[in-house]
Amino acid sequence: MKPLSLPENFTLPSGSDIERLVSGIDDEAQRQGGIRRLLGHYRVDRKHSDGFSTNVLSPLSKIALELELTDSDGAILDKNHSLANAAFSGMLFGDIVNTIIYPELHTTYVPYRYIFINPKYLRPSEITKYIELGQNKTGAGRRYSHYAMAALQLDHLTSDTLIKVNDWSSRLIPSETNHEAFVKGFGMTLYAAWDTYTDQFDKEGRPYESLVPPYYSITNRGDDTSQ
Repeated sequence: MKPLSLPENFTLPSGSDIERLVSGIDDEAQRQGGIRRLLGHYRVDRKHSDGFSTNVLSPLSKIALELELTDSDGAILDKNHSLANAAFSGMLFGDIVNTIIYPELHTTYVPYRYIFINPKYLRPSEITKYIELGQNKTGAGRRYSHYAMAALQLDHLTSDTLIKVNDWSSRLIPSETNHEAFVKGFGMTLYAAWDTYTDQFDKEGRPYESLVPPYYSITNRGDDTSQ
């Protein structure tokens, strides 16, 4: 039998697992004087840890910039990068959660270097919209597809969890317009880690429960027909 690369008792996080961690982060933020101060402490504490700059800050900042709207030449329209900054902050909070959950994160497994867009999780209408927006050739297309992957995780979370994450956004992001970018950034890093570790589960032949069934899968209704 092929030895496991991941710990045998490791399981993918459930929505309730993430809820407990988000509640713990929220409690810690209150002890430290606010969510902004907690984020600052997190960055200072991790600053010199192995791979933090290379495997977390650098790739996440690059992905965040790619979410900004672009002109016909591919140049970012907002020179202040306000949306990217909001998304990046949300991504960092997602990384705080991931770091607690996933073993060997940022050493053996580096999920943020590229966040893969899986078409099987897009509805046909979403595929059409993605193509209309220019796919990954435009900021609008990249943002649309990355937000869709984030939604796979966010839709799996409880309302209490989402209320807390939205509250973090309102406390950290000055413009209400970019609150969504923060929340979606949080979901994107959750998705990136989940995608990386499910790939490893597949390699090891280990079962796991998918968050959502692929939209293109055939569903048998039990009457010898499909829909």
